[in-house]
Amino acid sequence: MNLRALSLVAFALAVLIWAASLDATPRLSWLSRVPVARSEGESKEARTERLSRIESAITRAARGDRELIAAMVVVGTFESHWSRDIQAGRCGKHQCDRDPKTGKPRALGVYQLWRPACAKLHDLPKPDIDVSSVCAANLLRFGRKRCGHWRGAFASFAGSLDCDHPIGMKREAMRLRLLGRGGAS
Repeated sequence: MNLRALSLVAFALAVLIWAASLDATPRLSWLSRVPVARSEGESKEARTERLSRIESAITRAARGDRELIAAMVVVGTFESHWSRDIQAGRCGKHQCDRDPKTGKPRALGVYQLWRPACAKLHDLPKPDIDVSSVCAANLLRFGRKRCGHWRGAFASFAGSLDCDHPIGMKREAMRLRLLGRGGAS
C-alpha cells in the first residue's frame, strides 16, 4: 500500500471517529442494566433522555459514590421500575401506596418517598428528580450508617427498624450484580 492510500485510510478512519462522537444520544451507564417500565407514547429517544437525566441526578446526589449509586438504582428499580408516570406523580389505582381512607397517593417519585422521609418533595407542585434523589441518597446513607451494611440500608429505606429484614436480601443481591461482584456487604 502506498503512502497516499494509507493517508486516505487514516483520514477516513478519523472522519468516522469524529462522526461517531457527534451522536447526541445519551449513553446509560446504570439504568440500561435494570428493568424499566414502558410508557405509552414515550419514544425510545425520549425515554433514553429521561433516564439519562435520572442517572445524572443520581450521580450528583451520590456525589459519585458507586456503592451508593448502585443502591439508588436498586431502590428505584424495585419501587417504580423507573416509570415515567410514577416519576411525574401520575400513579395508577394500585400504585404509590395510596391512603386507604382517602385513596390519595402517599408515596411520590421514582423512589416512592413518603412525606416524613422527604417533605421538600411533597411540598413541590410536581415531583422533582433532583430533590427525590437527594432524599433517597440521604436515607440510604443513614440506613447504612445505622445498620452497618447495605441490606440494612434497604430495610431502613423501606421503613423497617430491623436491619436484617428480608427485604434487604434481594435488593443487596441486585446491588452487587450491578457492581459486578458477589458476596455480602
